[in-house]
This record gives sequence, structure tokens and C-alpha cells, in this order.
Amino acid sequence: MGRDPSAGAFRWVVRGVETITVPAGSFETVRVDEQYFDRCGLVTTTSWYAHGVGLVKWAFPPLGCSRVLTSVVPGRD
Repeated sequence: MGRDPSAGAFRWVVRGVETITVPAGSFETVRVDEQYFDRCGLVTTTSWYAHGVGLVKWAFPPLGCSRVLTSVVPGRD
């Protein structure tokens, strides 16, 4: 009752390919923005994914938070 119908809805937007550098090295990544509504309004986080590696960087700009990949250990065949 009285609940915002968009609350709890998630939207992922692929922004394109970007080369980024983190402590683990430089990677060609796909940037994905995740948008959702919570009690405070629209929230956006950004993630960068590299093929064969996975998540390389995650950022939450409103709070100035980010997480980055610091090292990569190749798997064995």
C-alpha cells in the first residue's frame, strides 16, 4: 500500500568497451551500470568485467567507494 512500483526494480545498462588499469594490470573490459531505486531514490553502481578474468573494478560514486582487482593467478590447464 503506497509503495513505489519502481522500488526494488533493477536495470543493467552496457555502456561499452573500456580499457582500464588497476593494480593487477591493464584490461579491456565491458562497462556495466546497474541502476535501482531504494528509499533514497535512484542508485547507480558501475562494474567493469574482463573476458577470462571476471570483475576487475566496481564503483559506487555517490560514496566515493570502489573495489579493484589487485592480482591475477592464472589457472592450470
